[in-house]
Amino acid sequence: MSSAVKTCINDFINRITPIIKVVDYCNFTCDFCRYPDYPYKSAMPFSTYKTIVEKACDYNISNGCYCQSVIFHGGEPLLWGYDNFVSAIGFQKVLTEQYPGIEFRNSIQTNGSLLDDRWIDFFSENNFDVGISIDGPEEINFHKNPLGSGTVLEKIHKLSQKNCKFGILSVITNAHAGYADKYYDFLVEQNIHSVGFCYCVYDEDKHVTVENNILTDFLKRFFVRYFEGKYQLSVREFDNILKLCLGHHTGACTFSKRQRCGNFFSIRPNGDVFFCDPYALEVPPLGNILNETFSDIKSKPELLKIIILARESILLKCDSCEIKNVCGGGCYRHTWENGENAFCDTFKVLYPFINAYINSFNKMRKS
Repeated sequence: MSSAVKTCINDFINRITPIIKVVDYCNFTCDFCRYPDYPYKSAMPFSTYKTIVEKACDYNISNGCYCQSVIFHGGEPLLWGYDNFVSAIGFQKVLTEQYPGIEFRNSIQTNGSLLDDRWIDFFSENNFDVGISIDGPEEINFHKNPLGSGTVLEKIHKLSQKNCKFGILSVITNAHAGYADKYYDFLVEQNIHSVGFCYCVYDEDKHVTVENNILTDFLKRFFVRYFEGKYQLSVREFDNILKLCLGHHTGACTFSKRQRCGNFFSIRPNGDVFFCDPYALEVPPLGNILNETFSDIKSKPELLKIIILARESILLKCDSCEIKNVCGGGCYRHTWENGENAFCDTFKVLYPFINAYINSFNKMRKS
């Protein structure tokens, strides 16, 4: 192991953000999702949720961090039930008395099909960041409920009407080829002001949801609409790229040169703990939160090996790359065994394109 990698391991930020898989099943059957064929269908006992959050608070506060982020995830997390969520926030309020000064930041990723006025009021009143899984216009939206129950767009409009913080997360697939303009217009028409793009590597055969040439064309065209448009739109990836191109810092995990690897753990209903949020459901857990602490998990040789591999691939594959200070190596979950990122070909075109676009725009403004 190189000395540079050892230094990285010692310096990574000591905090815990749990991705709590409150259920491991869903009411949708999306083609690219891992859950429809998953044989285990279970919901997290509330006692397990309490253990996760309390142990995360213990760890973070012992390391001087009083901001506790909690990500509710699944499966479809709303299937955990409204009463459980009310109790979950109630327990957080108990912990704010137990740990003076701690602040909770809650977010949830949902397909949105079960949202109603009661859910929306709850999320609004408790300051949740709500992410809705929807991929764009109907013809390219893979997030579909086979049972119906009203369109997700109707639920999105209610979120907007009640001033609930929300955005959408879109899985970009080959179906998005040539759809950048229509996708942008869709966001404007539906009054959606925040979006994140997801391009995933998701099975043992290293199948990708989108080919690099299609992804590159889509993102380049969409960036032009985003940058030049008068519509107020936050695009997670572009917002961070712009900051980096302009010489500013971003705390976004994907652009952090793997310095935040080891801070995010997904926990399944039985308490099993995993590095980040693995695409494959068959990977062995690092441990179980019911009988271990996050300090125990953090010190596991298995976790340190993952972090070493993640950062070593940056040193070996990215050090001489001209876009390394913007790209940051991308997400480790998108990395092949040879250390290359699955979407490297896209990044090598997109990031210089954006940088040149910004420089050209600035020159025009000054002239």
